[in-house]
Amino acid sequence: MARLYWLTGAPLRPTDKDILLLEQLVARHAPRRDCGPLGALMLGVTPAVAAMSWPERSRLLAVDGSFAMVKGVWPGDLPGARAAVCGGWFSLPFVNHSFEVITGDGSANCVSFPEGLRELAEETHRVLRPSGCLFLRCYTQPDLKEEPEHVLAGLWDGGYPSFHDFKFRFLMSMQETACHGVAVADVHRRWMKSGIDAERLASATGWDRAVIGALDAYRDSPTVHVFPTLAEFRSVLGEYFEEISCSHATYPLAERCPMLVLKRL
Repeated sequence: MARLYWLTGAPLRPTDKDILLLEQLVARHAPRRDCGPLGALMLGVTPAVAAMSWPERSRLLAVDGSFAMVKGVWPGDLPGARAAVCGGWFSLPFVNHSFEVITGDGSANCVSFPEGLRELAEETHRVLRPSGCLFLRCYTQPDLKEEPEHVLAGLWDGGYPSFHDFKFRFLMSMQETACHGVAVADVHRRWMKSGIDAERLASATGWDRAVIGALDAYRDSPTVHVFPTLAEFRSVLGEYFEEISCSHATYPLAERCPMLVLKRL
C-alpha cells in the first residue's frame, strides 16, 4: 500500500480543496497559544496535510503503524516543525492532554467499527487538551448503498471522471455492513470475476493503465476498510466529542467525504 500511495487519487487522497478547507477550519477552531508552539497530531502520514499551511509556531507529530508508509510517503521531518514516528493509534506514545489539534484523513476508516473506532475516539480524547479540536475527513457510505453490478456497469457509460472515482464507489458497494467492513481481497476477486479487460478500459477511457493495474495489489491482501454512514460515525464519536461542524469540499463524491470538527466532551 505504501508503494501504491502515489497511484491513488481523489477522493481517497485529499484534493487541494480538501486541504484548503482543513486549513480554514484549523485556523478558525484551533485554540490560541499565548506561549509555546501549537501541538498538532496527525493520525497517519498524509503528505498534503503535513505540508499545508499550519498556524504559526505549530509543531506537528505524525503517527503511523507502518514503517513503509513513513519511509515512502512522509515528506520528511523539519526540525522544530514536524516529525513522524511509528506507533499504534490505540496506544499513542504521549501523555494526557498533549495536543491542541488532532487530524486524520481517512484514518477513521482504517479501524474496525464500532470497536476500533471507539478505541480510537477514546485514545484521541485522552491526548487532546480540553480546549482542543479533532478534525477528521471521513469516507461515508451513502444511506442508500449502491450495488457492485451497478457500479461496474457505469464504467462504460462515461459516468466516472476518473478510475479513482470508480474504485472509491466500488469499494463502498462491496461492503455489506460497516461492522464487517470490506476486505480488499474480496474487491479484487469481484473485479476479476467481472472479466473487464484493463487494456481495453484504458484505451476506451484514456485512464492510466498503471492506475487501473493498481487494483491487482488487492489480491490476497489482508487489508480491510470500513465505510460507516455519517450517522454511524456520529453514534460512536458522539460518545467522546461534541460535533462543531460538518462540511465538505466541492468535487465529485465530496459529499461522501465530510470533514468533521469535534470538541472534547
